[in-house]
This record gives sequence, C-alpha cells and structure tokens, in this order.
Amino acid sequence: ALFGDISHQLKQNKLITPNSRIVLEKPIGRDLSSARALNDAVGDDFDEGQIFRIDHYLGKETVQNLMALRFANALYEPLWNSAHIDHVQITVAETVGLEDRVTYYDKAGALRDMVQNHILQLLCLVAMETPSSMDADAVRDEKLKVLRALKRING
Repeated sequence: ALFGDISHQLKQNKLITPNSRIVLEKPIGRDLSSARALNDAVGDDFDEGQIFRIDHYLGKETVQNLMALRFANALYEPLWNSAHIDHVQITVAETVGLEDRVTYYDKAGALRDMVQNHILQLLCLVAMETPSSMDADAVRDEKLKVLRALKRING
C-alpha cells in the first residue's frame, strides 16, 4: 500500500507532470492479488508510459550484453534458432551468500526471487524472437510470447 499511498499523494499535491516517471522493482506485491492492487493504485495516478517495472538483474552487464550478442551480432543472430540450438541450460552461479538479504529471502523466498523473476527474464531473452524494434514495448511483447508458450509442469 505504500507505493499506492505515495502515488496518490503525489497526484493530490499536483507533483505529477507529463515528464514524471515512477519505477517499481520486482517483485511487485506478495502475490497476484497484491500485485494487481499495486498496479491499479499506481495506474490511477500515472499513465502506463510513465510506469517502469524493472528487474535489477536485467541491469547486470552480462545480461545487457546478451541482447547485443543475440540481435546485433551477424555471426550469432542467424544461428540463434531451434534449427541450430538443441536445448538451453540456465545456470545462475552466485558467488555471494545471503549477507544482508536474509530478511528479504525469509519473506520473498529464494525460489520466487531467482526463478520467478530473474531466471524467467533470462529465459525470455534467450528464447524470444527478434523484436520489431529494441524499444521496451516490442521487447516486452516478444518476452510475453515466450511466457505464454511455456507449458505447465504438473507434479
């Protein structure tokens, strides 16, 4: 509710301009219901184009370089498809421990943080088709196609 309260106060005090931006870092909410509530609250005050939902993991240099490797490299780009790639294995080998993240992991859980957020983002970058452009909407649309193509594993 904190983001919603802040967002509403910014609007009420006429501090939101067309150039204003708000950044929400994942995870957004504790579950689907709270994520929707947070998106709705912020969306009441900001236009969609002013809201940036980010995953800090995507800012890592290696992850950033993945886009260039995939789409701007004349050697790899034509070969990066199912005809040439048999499978993909994503390994996240962190060299740091929990350090000051213990409280966060106790609440969010490592599975939710690493798999639901970071690893799914990496999967999307590796598996998505070439976007029509490199703007955020086009990249998001291609990532969404990957997520919608995933099959549920029942266990």
